[in-house]
Amino acid sequence: MSDYKNVLKKCADMGIDLWTENGKLKYKASTNTLSQDILRELKKYKEQIRIVNEVLHSRNCCPELHKLVKGVMIESYLLEGRQEISDHMTPGCSITDPCLGWEDTERLLYDIAEKC
Repeated sequence: MSDYKNVLKKCADMGIDLWTENGKLKYKASTNTLSQDILRELKKYKEQIRIVNEVLHSRNCCPELHKLVKGVMIESYLLEGRQEISDHMTPGCSITDPCLGWEDTERLLYDIAEKC
């Protein structure tokens, strides 16, 4: 499942509700409905760039989506990825969710501004 539309459709077909709250992916699903494979697919941080571009393209092509989609949320920090808490931590790298680094974030923000 590399295409976010397929992931979202599969979640919808399985009765899984997805949303973001305080910058975190939240979900509501019956017991054992949401597999680790689906969760991993939803959390691939580098996919955010492609997904944002696809959402913007769809928003620009569809008047209904243009009215509904008012923004996007990206996981971003100074350095990309994430790290475990340890004695040898790297300042500027997330300890929670994997994030885009600043260079990718800056480029993505400029892309968003141009396409909106």
